[in-house]
Amino acid sequence: MKKKKKKLLLESLEQRILWNAVPDGAVSAPEEVLLNESVEITVAFDNKSDTETGFRPFVDLHVPEGLEFEGATFQGSALKFTEVGEFSEEGILEHPLTGLEVTGTPGDTLFVLELPFGSYAPDQPITSINIQTSMTPEANLGVPLELKTQAGFAFGNDALNNPGTDSPILADIVTTSITPTVMELLKSSDARETEAASGSNFPVTFTLDVDVATGETIDDLIVKDFLPENLEYVAGSLTLSVGGTIVSEPITPSAQSGDNSKLEIDFGSITGVAGNDLTVTYQAFVPEKDASNNDVIDPNSGDDVGTLNQASAEGTFNEDKDNDGNPDGDLVVITSESQSEVEGKSLAVQKGVKIVDDVNAPGATPGDTLEYTLNFQVSDFFSFDSVIFDDVFSDG
Repeated sequence: MKKKKKKLLLESLEQRILWNAVPDGAVSAPEEVLLNESVEITVAFDNKSDTETGFRPFVDLHVPEGLEFEGATFQGSALKFTEVGEFSEEGILEHPLTGLEVTGTPGDTLFVLELPFGSYAPDQPITSINIQTSMTPEANLGVPLELKTQAGFAFGNDALNNPGTDSPILADIVTTSITPTVMELLKSSDARETEAASGSNFPVTFTLDVDVATGETIDDLIVKDFLPENLEYVAGSLTLSVGGTIVSEPITPSAQSGDNSKLEIDFGSITGVAGNDLTVTYQAFVPEKDASNNDVIDPNSGDDVGTLNQASAEGTFNEDKDNDGNPDGDLVVITSESQSEVEGKSLAVQKGVKIVDDVNAPGATPGDTLEYTLNFQVSDFFSFDSVIFDDVFSDG
């Protein structure tokens, strides 16, 4: 008796993708931004996968109230974007590329930026997207605005729009906080490589720049700078870019402490325009003795010593808290602080380089001739014998 052969029934399986492309969008943005002024935000788009290519790359941008989106560029060219709309109380919008629901904060506006590539391979260079926004005058001072971004591949791992078998791939949402302010102080110095040999022959120029938000006014503006006990003020070196009343200057000669080391200037009312609104400069140097008559730099070791110099700007601002375009008479105290550190040295050395023969593409490229320069200064209070400088060339 013959046995009947049974047919083997096999069910076709749907296509499976074992590995996914990995979209990534690192965000760079300032922590504080002045009212009425531009906010430059950078998203570095990348595919972190080792093997898989992603298709139809995009970046979602959730712009909160208080920020105004103005556009986005890549290598100077405008990027295509879609303004999807504002999130309602329900907090849901439909994505124009993926068809998926996007959840957001009510009041935020969703923008979708499309990269100018059909696909994005793992070895493709990072794409730097420059996003232009501005801080509106309605933004609440001191209240951080949360900007959310999300990178993705709308078509997933292949070039087909087949979400049933190859769904869109989304990165984690990145939240970046940007705080509105109305005044900023920036302190800097001209000390090369932030170092200076000690002595009056090597004065350092310190600069205090105050920027008030364009169109806004700060009243009773006071700028203060307390020199540390191991810096000595140079009498007669103070300059002001606009009129102000000098309340106090550090006592000279010799280093001072407390109120004796305080520089204080009253600028009254300042209304912001584009760029810095006032600049203060003065000079100081690293002395032999500090305010307590101790050696600033150890005479035996000659080891470096840090000098941390702190400044502040403080004034009042008439805030429009109900956002009706008119100040409410509610005065808010605005304070901005900044510091500058210079390293006091017995022997200071700085290294510089410039291109003296640029034979190929502009900038330092293979085949160009470079000239390196070493500058050094010996402290007024030290002497050195048989000085040797070692300069080790790197490979290439």
